[in-house]
Amino acid sequence: QELVEKLAREGIPLEVCPISNLQTQAIKEKVPVEELYRKGICITISPDNDTVSSTNILEEYDYILSNTNLGIADLLQMNIYAAQNIFGTEKQKARLVERIKAYKDKLNKDDMGR
Repeated sequence: QELVEKLAREGIPLEVCPISNLQTQAIKEKVPVEELYRKGICITISPDNDTVSSTNILEEYDYILSNTNLGIADLLQMNIYAAQNIFGTEKQKARLVERIKAYKDKLNKDDMGR
């Protein structure tokens, strides 16, 4: 619990590879992505090395959407977290975040129009 609080408080990103974690038995059951995300942890979703784990980012997203109560907006937020924590310049980070936010805003407007 103390570690979870520290991760949330300090905004330390936690990169999670759910399918790989299950395949390699790094965890024994469902990856607690939703629980950690809801506690304010800066979660990012990634596929592991494809030579170790035969998966890709779309399969990871599908796993999250199928096995949690998280939705597309949550995955987009996780991508914002990822963009904010890349090894790049602040300008590159800001540009990526703006692109993701613009897409998220577009989705929100489209959903409201239905």
